[in-house]
Amino acid sequence: MADSIIKLREQGINSITQLDDLIKKSADDRQDLLDKIKNIETKMKSLSQDMENINTINKYREIYKYHKKNLEDKQFAEEYYSELPVYKIAAKEILENYKKLPKTKEILSNFDKLQEKKNNFLTLFSIGKTMKIIMR
Repeated sequence: MADSIIKLREQGINSITQLDDLIKKSADDRQDLLDKIKNIETKMKSLSQDMENINTINKYREIYKYHKKNLEDKQFAEEYYSELPVYKIAAKEILENYKKLPKTKEILSNFDKLQEKKNNFLTLFSIGKTMKIIMR
């Protein structure tokens, strides 16, 4: 017990109130980091969905263009019945987030930046965990 008190005093902690405040601040900081990490993960998931939509649009663009020009071609519409709505949904989702179809390089660049931020926050979170263990 005395060893613990000595270690706390060496850390500049001279009262239970100071220790409680330090613990609360540490918990708040860790929760803040977790919230930031979750926010980044949400953005990354959205970017992944955008990439999927861009790939879908690129895959079915020619089919959609032909269908748009030849609305009377019922056989074509029946043959590509499943692809046309997939294209429309992907295009709609992309246009909700962007004015025009973004380049995949742009999306990947944003994704990489978010991944780097997430890694930095995870490192800080890990350091906080390590500090918690050291202070025991």
